[in-house]
Amino acid sequence: MIGDQRLYTGIIRDITLRKQSEEKTEEYQMHLEELVTAKTRELELANKKLQEMVNIDSLTNLANRRYFDEVLDTEIRRAIRTNSSLSLLMCDIDYYKLYNDYYGHVQGDECLRKIAECFKAIFMRATDIAARFGGEEFAVILPNTSLDEAKQSAMKLSEAVNHLNLQHKGSHIADYVTISLGIACMQPGERLLDTELVQMADEALYTAKGKGRNRIEVYKKRES
Repeated sequence: MIGDQRLYTGIIRDITLRKQSEEKTEEYQMHLEELVTAKTRELELANKKLQEMVNIDSLTNLANRRYFDEVLDTEIRRAIRTNSSLSLLMCDIDYYKLYNDYYGHVQGDECLRKIAECFKAIFMRATDIAARFGGEEFAVILPNTSLDEAKQSAMKLSEAVNHLNLQHKGSHIADYVTISLGIACMQPGERLLDTELVQMADEALYTAKGKGRNRIEVYKKRES
């Protein structure tokens, strides 16, 4: 105070530049977060695609043998734990070697692709795993599927392949491509290894081929 007068002192600062700087910093941080989010998403998609490539057969786009083995082990454990049924189909293209010999390997690969499309059309449940087991052999894991249900699916698959009407002059049983199928089912309460279930389905497939091919056979336990 000076005498009876109260005096005030004020400081005026121009904070425009600071505000602009803060706004630019916020914008940069937001942009950086967007870039990180985008790159993370790209990485996730790339990893997913890579995983699919690891699990998928490149020719047929069905599951490959490696993934089939992993899933079958998991599903057997689940079936035992939940006391549910688990069916397995094994499928072989009849006289496929003769098909390759007659039409060539390029056409043989195309035949495999078309057969694979039939599998995709029939086995559409998220839990169904259709796989290329090896060469011209395919397999399908069917969780929570009874033997009768598996037989119905097998018949639909066989009919779908027949309806392709793929010419097969090298076949000894038909003028078109046919398949043979073997079925095994682990009933509720049973405890099997994955290798045992595969062997059972493979034995049924061997029986189907031994009885003339282009047919479906179910595994039957041998009498002791």
